[in-house]
Amino acid sequence: SSGITLSVTHVLPSAISLFADSWVLGEALCYVKPYLSYYFYPVNLSLVCALTTGKFLLLRKPLRAKNWSRRRAHVVCGMFWITFLIYPALMIFFGKNDHVSFDYRTYACEYGWKAYTWVKIKPVMFVMIAVVPNAVVIITTVPTLKYLLAARKSAKRTRGSV
Repeated sequence: SSGITLSVTHVLPSAISLFADSWVLGEALCYVKPYLSYYFYPVNLSLVCALTTGKFLLLRKPLRAKNWSRRRAHVVCGMFWITFLIYPALMIFFGKNDHVSFDYRTYACEYGWKAYTWVKIKPVMFVMIAVVPNAVVIITTVPTLKYLLAARKSAKRTRGSV
């Protein structure tokens, strides 16, 4: 669901703006769009991280995985949804003098990042939003693929028999 919301709040408005060669979706949506994008993007990446990490742990620790429940998975996902409300909240709290404007480079309404506070907060946000989730995906996907390739090789050698 977060992928769909990210598409609706980020990709679709940018595509419409690209075709219209300006922002035609109204001033209110122009002000709301950056906040939604900075909410749904980290949520989406975090849910992908949870999926890849879950698959990795399922393959590496199958006996522990049988204790996992659907309820626990929902709680973890809910924690991501709630935790990443911090980014739009920070934007509202620290961005009293910032402005939202249409950017012709990205064909989207973008946040201004003008307040001095962002000099220190923005790098931390970048690491938390982009670097950490992508690193987790890579760190868990590479060993998972290696494990699956070894299992495939073993299955071919034994022709699927145990």
